Amino acid sequence: MPRPLRALVATCWLASWTVASAGDAAPGDFERGRKALSAGDLHRAEAAFAAAAGPAPRDAEALYYLGVTHQRQGRYDDAARVFEEALAADPDLVDIWAPLGISLYRSGDPAAAEAALDEALGRTPDDSLAHLFLGLVRQEAERCDAALPHLEHAADDPAVADAAASPLALCYRRLGR
Repeated sequence: MPRPLRALVATCWLASWTVASAGDAAPGDFERGRKALSAGDLHRAEAAFAAAAGPAPRDAEALYYLGVTHQRQGRYDDAARVFEEALAADPDLVDIWAPLGISLYRSGDPAAAEAALDEALGRTPDDSLAHLFLGLVRQEAERCDAALPHLEHAADDPAVADAAASPLALCYRRLGR
C-alpha cells in the first residue's frame, strides 16, 4: 500500500468513524486504549482494548478499536477477525463494514473485501474510503468498468484523491479514455 494511503487509512478510522458507545465493563481500559492508540503506542492500545472488550458478550466498540489497532500494526487477518467479532456482538454496527472490507482486502481476500465494501456503501453511500478500496478491489481484478465510478467518487474527495489518482488513471488507460 502506498505510504499516503497507509497514513490515510490509519487516520480516517479514528477521525471520522463512530460506532456504538462503549459499555461499562471496563471504561478505564477503553480510555487507556484510546489514549495509547492516539499516541501511536499500539502495544498498550492492543492490551487495553482487549481488556475493555471483556468476556462474552464482548463490547463491540472496544472490539472495533482493537481491530483498528491490529490494522495499524499491519495484522490484517487479526483485524478482520476482530471486526467480524464486533459485528457478531452488535449486528447493527454501521461504520465497521468499511474497515472490515479494507482489512479483508489487505489480507488477500478480495471476494470477501468486495462484499464487505458493497455492504459499507449500502449503509453509508458517501464513504469515500470505502469507494476507494472497492475501486481498488475491482481494478486489481481487471474490472475497470466496475471500478471506475468508485475511483471517480474517491478522486472527488480531497482526503483520498491522491490515493485514487494512480488506479483511476490506470482504469482510464485500460478503458481507452
